[in-house]
Amino acid sequence: TSLTYSDFEDLIKRNRPFVDFVVELKEGDDPDEIMKKYEIQIGDKVEIINEGSCYTTYNSFFKKNNLDVDIASRYVYGHSPSIKARYKIVAEGTHESSRIQRKLYVLEKDNWDKEVYIIDERGVKKV
Repeated sequence: TSLTYSDFEDLIKRNRPFVDFVVELKEGDDPDEIMKKYEIQIGDKVEIINEGSCYTTYNSFFKKNNLDVDIASRYVYGHSPSIKARYKIVAEGTHESSRIQRKLYVLEKDNWDKEVYIIDERGVKKV
């Protein structure tokens, strides 16, 4: 199904409450194509826009989402990532709570040990 203009606006408001930007749509623009610019995919580079969205003690996330042991072994338990750095999305999953159905991303820092962090989708933006 295709997005209407109002669907597109609602999607942006719902998924990016911490980001303030304007998308100017012109007649004939395809909202699906425009949205792809903002959708975050595995392999994308991101920056943190809300460090309060980090999960610093959620090591069960990796098993619940069947993520690679190599990724889980690099999780930096008890620490938040630096808000000044850029990260690469290496995995994604969902929060295990039945009352919270949010997408979470695994961020990889570009350093020698490739440490990883978990963050809510609303805490990052694509760069």
